Amino acid sequence: MTKKGGYIYILINPSQTENLKIGRTSRDTEKRKNELSKALKAGTGVASDFVVAYDELVDNCVNIENKIHKKLDKYRVNKNKEFFKVSLKTAIKTLISVIDDEKNNTWLKFSENSENKKLKKWNNLDFNHKQLIKSHITLINNLTEQEIIDSLRNIIDFSFNKNERKIILDLYKTIDYKKNILSWFKKLPIHSQQMIKSYSNKQLTEKEFDEILNLTTFDCQANKFIKTLKPLTLLKELNILDISYTNITKLTDINQFKELTEIHFNQTKIDNLLQLKELSNLRKIFAIGAKIDKKDIDYFMADRKNCEIETKSFMDK
Repeated sequence: MTKKGGYIYILINPSQTENLKIGRTSRDTEKRKNELSKALKAGTGVASDFVVAYDELVDNCVNIENKIHKKLDKYRVNKNKEFFKVSLKTAIKTLISVIDDEKNNTWLKFSENSENKKLKKWNNLDFNHKQLIKSHITLINNLTEQEIIDSLRNIIDFSFNKNERKIILDLYKTIDYKKNILSWFKKLPIHSQQMIKSYSNKQLTEKEFDEILNLTTFDCQANKFIKTLKPLTLLKELNILDISYTNITKLTDINQFKELTEIHFNQTKIDNLLQLKELSNLRKIFAIGAKIDKKDIDYFMADRKNCEIETKSFMDK
């Protein structure tokens, strides 16, 4: 347990079963219960002691207590007290939900002074590149109503995908769509929810960022925002990279992808294989419709006989 750790507890008093006390303590829950029982008797004359209905040891009890209180605010008996007129089942369910979210959603700290170069590199990416990279992972965070609305606006502003834009435009045709935005979102297929989440401005969690750093396959074909490989050099574990139909013209920075075994740059203006020689693990190159001439291919293959190069589609063979 960290210095900020402690117990989140739910207490119930047999004399006042309709109200639950939900709080935190850095000490033993039973000791805290006894203290509160004495205080209650002295202040109100209530004879019964509190009973610990539920408690859980957590790392950041202050933060978790605040979140639980916020979620249960409508049940609060007095804004200055920690008593809530709510069922024990609802209280426990809320507590567990907040704790689970806290465990899964450890936020990344994006600081300009951070020594973590990977975080700095991510922080410096523009929205389009972040969205593209996020679309390759499972985004675990739930979005609020406002965050969903903001994501939809981002799709309209940034997406060139007709299917993505159609989802949003169809929604905009409905009356008072903002009032039902959350229920609409939850009814969408999972892949559509993930797509919308990728356009969110919400900060990544450590778990999500770790998944990005460990991506092994990346497909950005036909994405016109991709003009250089530099924004993708964060993805150093890639085995397969597809940059076909993009605006990339040179393979500058390709040496950053040491683990690459397969690359696709079909229908691009790339005209040189020289930089690919540095990739010792590379086994397949797909350059259909690229500007590579036969001399360049022969020169490359002289040293890399274990690598295959495909320059013709099956229709041209």
